[in-house]
Amino acid sequence: MNAVIAICLIYMTGTVAYNAAKFFSGTRADRLAYLKSFKSAKVFVLYFAAIPLYYLAHRYNGTPAGGAILNAVRNTVEVVVLKYNYEATAALAEANIFYRVTLDICRVLVAANALVFVSSVTGEKFYIRFKAAVAPLYKKIYVVIGFNEADKAILRSIKKNPSSAAVLLSEYSSEAEDFAFVNKAGYIPVGDYDALNEKLAGLLKYAGTKKINVVINTLDDGKNLVCTEKISELITKNGLSEFTIDVSRGLTCHVFGGPRNEAQFVRFSRKTNGCIRYVNKYKLIASDFVSEYPITRFMDDRHIDRGTATVRAELDVKTVFVGFGETNRHLLLASVANNQLPVRTDGGIEAKTIKYYVYDRQKAEKNKNLNHGYYRYKKFYKDTVGTSEERRYLPVPPLPSEEQYRTIDINDDKFYESLKCDLCVKEGTVPYTYLIIAYGDDMENLDFADKISQKIVEWGMSEHTRIFVKIRSGVLTEQVVRREYGENGTFLTFGTESECVYDMSAIESEKYEAMSRERHLCYAVEWEIGSRQGGKALTEEALDKIKADAVKKWYDWNQVQREANVYACLNIRLKLNLLGYDFERGPWDEAAAAEFFAAYEAGDEVKYLSGVAVPGNVTAKKAVDYGDCEFGEGTVRNTYAVQEHMRWNAYQIVCGTVPASLEEMLGVPHKELMKVRKHRNLTTYDGLLEYRRVMARAHGTEEKDEDVIKYDYQIMDDLLWLLRDNGYRIFRRD
Repeated sequence: MNAVIAICLIYMTGTVAYNAAKFFSGTRADRLAYLKSFKSAKVFVLYFAAIPLYYLAHRYNGTPAGGAILNAVRNTVEVVVLKYNYEATAALAEANIFYRVTLDICRVLVAANALVFVSSVTGEKFYIRFKAAVAPLYKKIYVVIGFNEADKAILRSIKKNPSSAAVLLSEYSSEAEDFAFVNKAGYIPVGDYDALNEKLAGLLKYAGTKKINVVINTLDDGKNLVCTEKISELITKNGLSEFTIDVSRGLTCHVFGGPRNEAQFVRFSRKTNGCIRYVNKYKLIASDFVSEYPITRFMDDRHIDRGTATVRAELDVKTVFVGFGETNRHLLLASVANNQLPVRTDGGIEAKTIKYYVYDRQKAEKNKNLNHGYYRYKKFYKDTVGTSEERRYLPVPPLPSEEQYRTIDINDDKFYESLKCDLCVKEGTVPYTYLIIAYGDDMENLDFADKISQKIVEWGMSEHTRIFVKIRSGVLTEQVVRREYGENGTFLTFGTESECVYDMSAIESEKYEAMSRERHLCYAVEWEIGSRQGGKALTEEALDKIKADAVKKWYDWNQVQREANVYACLNIRLKLNLLGYDFERGPWDEAAAAEFFAAYEAGDEVKYLSGVAVPGNVTAKKAVDYGDCEFGEGTVRNTYAVQEHMRWNAYQIVCGTVPASLEEMLGVPHKELMKVRKHRNLTTYDGLLEYRRVMARAHGTEEKDEDVIKYDYQIMDDLLWLLRDNGYRIFRRD
């Protein structure tokens, strides 16, 4: 008898130990899979130990073997519902202490088994509802509307922040339930858009004390737009637009949409004072690329004169795009707007022309978006420069780049011949080339990148050619590309969507928008101090009003005006590279910062207003004194300012802005000009000097009162404060 009891005890403890080890050693997904399998089969395993224990009790009570077996099975079935039948086991338990202990252990384990079964049936649903209910207890609440692979990546990125809560809203699906459970998110199924408003309203009542971020990404622009309209109603109804500048509370809604439908989404941003923000994934990819790989990224002393922060005259820069879909089209525009390189010539500082070659099997230059934007200026330039019309304008800036389109398929036998010709090295030049592949799916891009890299080696061009290939999948990039190709530096990947698109840190900050918005607030405060306060400090009440007005203005601007500030910050890395520096996240390095700034202001020292500070997100900065607006020439500081105006011109040009005529400049309000995409300051750097002379004569003011050149200085004059206040450090490149 004791041998059978011992076997039952060993079986029970072994079963529990094995299942516990399987449950706790796996991932959260493994544990969910275990619970799901438990309710279908594993729940019954433990009960097999009860049959021999009840059999022994009935035999001890004198029941024949056949009856004892039947009674033992019946008692075991009753145990499933926690009916233990103490009368049948009382006699044997009284006579055998080992049996009694084993039976008590069996009863405890059976009760625990029942709890696990109940948990496997209802625990997942309870957990995800509970997580949704307690979300308001967290500092930040993230609500993701939609459920797809992109939203899964977003939810995974939110999970990295333990001080935040995530809630998923989507049409009901068991897969969504499972994913929410595994990623510790709340889940609220919604059946229609009216229900969406009802569910969101329950969370938005906490927006006065909590920060709520909503992400709308159903992969259907129509659905996204309807959801956006519903949330816009809630924002208006609850007065949430007043918290736009507050990083600790209020609502921010990030809505994804395709480039073709950008205008429909942007109107809601203006309507809600910036509570709703449009997210274009191709712009995120392009911004991430030019941030990570500005054209100066791999340049050295052969290409750059770091003493003057200019590139060398013999430098020949080219960029080749293979494929011209949404990704490469946005990359072309971002590259033209960002990659403006200053070169010193007999005429002063000019822009080094970068040549862009576009390969696509269709006529890529025939594009309605390019016609509406970049090519508008090209037509203006062609029709104006060199004609009598040119006299009606301030000096017209040159075209910011040179593009050539090749309508040829990569499978065409003439493709390599054409590409080799475009990449040929001219005598007396220092070549430098980016080759960007984004024409097919990941495997197509990867296969072609491997082939083209071999051809570049065959042609003897690998030393000065950097190849980039778009790979959407982070797993493919990490597990294959970086392992197989990374050591040899054959090519670099970009566009991994889980990192640069569907990651909450990328969506929430929109890369450089937070920095540029702070820069905009700083402009507003400095203008008030310099123009109205005569260099005197402002009261806290006045500062709060200025900042609130500036934010309202920020979101009242159109997308072009707002992104012009973003691109100013996006260009910081290129500027730093020209002096041999860079920046990254990390603790502040005072020595490196001081070394950079000494080189920056050598021969043209930055002047500050005495005792006046401009508040930032974390620290305040000294207000710069631009009172006399007399800027020296030939210094690094001046070179950066000229380059900044080149960059601003290029950005405006790719957006389709054209210069306002002298007549329009003097007779039409600036806001009205912007509505028709014309700008008074779209001119050369020297043209800005003429601009302030013209405006001073027209207004009867001093030239310094009409100066706009100072705005080209501000981004670098305040760089150390701006980087430090946003968690970055400056360092010298090797």
